[in-house]
Amino acid sequence: MIPAGDAIEYRRLRAPQVHGGVLIDPPLATVATHLAKNLAANLSLSRGGPCEIFGRPLAELAAAARRELVAQARQYTANYRDVATAEWSPHDDAPIVLTGHQPQLYHPGVWFKSFALSEIARRHGTHAVNLLIDNDTLRAASLRVPTGSPHEPHIATVPFDEPGDEIPFEERTIVDRVCFDSFGERTTAAIAPLVPNPLVSEMWPHAIAAARQSANLGQAVSRARHVCEAGGGLRTLELPLSTVCNSASFRRFALHLLIDAPRLRDVYNSALAEYRRVNRLRSHSHPVPDLASVGDAGGDWHETPFWIWTTAAPRRRQLFVRRGGDRLQLTDRGQVDLRLDVGEAFGAETAIDQLAAAEARGIKLRPRALVTTLYARLVLSELFLHGIGGAKYDQLTDAIIRRFFGLVPPVFLTLTVTALLPVEHPVVTVDDVRRMDHELRDLQFHPETFCTARSDESAARELIENKRHLLAAVPPRGQSHHGERVARFHALQQVNAALQPFVAARRAALLARRPSVQQAAARHALLAAREFSFCLFPQDFLFSQLLDSCHAKP
Repeated sequence: MIPAGDAIEYRRLRAPQVHGGVLIDPPLATVATHLAKNLAANLSLSRGGPCEIFGRPLAELAAAARRELVAQARQYTANYRDVATAEWSPHDDAPIVLTGHQPQLYHPGVWFKSFALSEIARRHGTHAVNLLIDNDTLRAASLRVPTGSPHEPHIATVPFDEPGDEIPFEERTIVDRVCFDSFGERTTAAIAPLVPNPLVSEMWPHAIAAARQSANLGQAVSRARHVCEAGGGLRTLELPLSTVCNSASFRRFALHLLIDAPRLRDVYNSALAEYRRVNRLRSHSHPVPDLASVGDAGGDWHETPFWIWTTAAPRRRQLFVRRGGDRLQLTDRGQVDLRLDVGEAFGAETAIDQLAAAEARGIKLRPRALVTTLYARLVLSELFLHGIGGAKYDQLTDAIIRRFFGLVPPVFLTLTVTALLPVEHPVVTVDDVRRMDHELRDLQFHPETFCTARSDESAARELIENKRHLLAAVPPRGQSHHGERVARFHALQQVNAALQPFVAARRAALLARRPSVQQAAARHALLAAREFSFCLFPQDFLFSQLLDSCHAKP
């Protein structure tokens, strides 16, 4: 039975549909309250709370992990940005506000999180860190770019590298440097008829320079974007999630979950089932698949919410575990077979060191999405900023925090904006097409509403009067009156057919206009999509909107 107040509730989250629309929930004005509330919860844990993570109090683990996070983020960011000034140095005990996303060319609604992150740091003196979620995979080494003209736009696919296997960003190096280096010029040329000064033209030289430091594709792209943020006055630090996962704090947290895998699986799957029921989802793969349990002669293997792969074969695979006495066995049920000593006789540090040794041999243990935000919210930060997708699935994270750890979940913010490319074009939407289709249907079934019925159209007036009488004379219900109802139905059909010549010109005009309206609606839908990459917008135009959105009233 789920305790009162612990149930997952339906939450409606929708991206704004109009240019300039902003979603910030709860509002930025409430951040100070939530920071204090989340910090108070952490302090209460430090005063003897019951939650321990693999033999260490959660508050101690969080304090160590946060110090390490800030130090590593400052070191990483200093490789390409100056973070030595006083404005980058809130006091050591300042709260950490955190967000994260894959290191890719995302749309402005995602980028807005970095602007809000910087604004919160400015207002409240917090550390501001953006995690590069490099355990996710690169699905396409190209960008969709609108091109053509406002009257005849179409989409061009502009590659920034050769296609390759779908492997994690942290393993994905640049394959074709010529393609990568020329991406900015080719993208600028493609979008030039619509946007003459896209941000990519200024950003991409920084990506080329970053690629000389690191051949990692995601790092080169994210560093270039981060350098451009400096031009807008944003003060945030960045750090790859892979670096976080190489810490003793994360390994301790992971081991805590892996050792209790059967209970974690039960909590995880029951929360998923409840989420699907509340949100009326029939698919068993949404928002994430259930964790499986597989038996063999040696006992049950329990799937965990982690990925595992090797540098030699960097395709993500599910991680299964089983425990036998003092030994925890980890496998991808393929090439990886890792055994850790977890009994009391060994001490927690033994298994942590064994995981570190496995990483040194090229075996990568990484969290899936829910555990990523679980660790980020519960251990690494006082406040986390989500987009809409993350906010929806983090209802599951809240349930896991309550039911597995017995803790009150820290509040998070949900943010996005809608920014449309500044391309002047007629605004014709699918609603205009629907209105035309509705009128065409009315011309067939309600032609009398369109008839002018002038004095010389006595035939039309007579038909309209006949239809009024038919509509007024409704036969009673019941089997005995079935014939009357059928006769009335056919009589109405005959009247509607007889009135068609009087609306034929209007119908012909609508049918003649409909293809052009439909094409205009398709052009508008293409140009007004909110998913185009931030690098396709003019820098001043987009920076102004995103900075202003931080001050939007709820």
